[in-house]
Amino acid sequence: MPSMSTTTFPFDQYLSHPLPNYEYEWNIIIVKLILVSIFFLVVVPIILNKDSTKIPNESTGIKNNNDDNVSYGTSNSNHKSAIKKAKRKETKKHVIKDDNDDDNNNGQSTKNNQKAGLMHSIVLMLSNFLYLLIIFFFIATSPNNIDTSRHVYQAPLLTESECLMIIDMANKAAERNTMTAEMKLSNLEDNDNDQKKTLEKVLKWPSGWKKDRHGNYPTTDLNVVIDFTMEDLDYISKRLHARLSPLLETIYGISKDSIRANDMFVVRYDGEGQQALEQHTDSSHISFNILLNDDFEGGGTRYHNRVENTYYDVKPKIGDVLINNAMVTHEGLPTVKGEITS
Repeated sequence: MPSMSTTTFPFDQYLSHPLPNYEYEWNIIIVKLILVSIFFLVVVPIILNKDSTKIPNESTGIKNNNDDNVSYGTSNSNHKSAIKKAKRKETKKHVIKDDNDDDNNNGQSTKNNQKAGLMHSIVLMLSNFLYLLIIFFFIATSPNNIDTSRHVYQAPLLTESECLMIIDMANKAAERNTMTAEMKLSNLEDNDNDQKKTLEKVLKWPSGWKKDRHGNYPTTDLNVVIDFTMEDLDYISKRLHARLSPLLETIYGISKDSIRANDMFVVRYDGEGQQALEQHTDSSHISFNILLNDDFEGGGTRYHNRVENTYYDVKPKIGDVLINNAMVTHEGLPTVKGEITS
């Protein structure tokens, strides 16, 4: 086995799905977002403002339909007086009519302006909605959302001897938990019923394994961080950091130095105890499972495609890791004989 500090574990050749070129893909997305932002935040407002300046602002004055019939001169004052007298009543009517026309025209102009302003607001609102929709579309169709988020990746990660060593660590951790529970139970006061039930559950077969650590979907498991010794934890973390972290970096395009284990545990399935696990999703971003032994019948992991209403069963080899987005629905298939440790 090569040194952990100098050589990473080879895995690319075993991946079943081609991986995106994340640097290229994200550069393309950034360019698209910039162009779309310029169009909707700069070009569209300029076009809308330009159109709004073309809205006619109608204004009318007093209209006199008889202007053409009125003659203005200086030679005949009697003629002027006669015209004024003859048109006096008609002029009064014209004035009233002209005032009404002015009010009507001003009201119509206001309605036109209000209608144009409303249309301008609607167009701007639709433009903003379209802008947000396009941005969402670019992000939704990015490699992480359209590609790697829907795939399950499988690759060799641990050797068989390393898997057996981790199983031995788990068995020793269970023994320590059993001894601790027995000691606490013997010193427990008779009236402390809640603590008694908790300790009795730990001592229930298989002794030393936790049975209800995960509330919604409980598994028979051991918490690697809490139940294992610091030496054991260091052994496991070095191998995962050297092999699993680069693998996650390659698949999901994230820095391996930013990866943190939210919950790492060894789980046990067997024909006489917990045989399976119901459909569920995990409360993390990425999930991985490593099969540690193969002396069992049945078992395996079923991954569900909720879009196409189909599923895919996976039965990896010893030391193989299965990696998937935590929101992919999956379940543990029943183990009919023997014991699975993963």
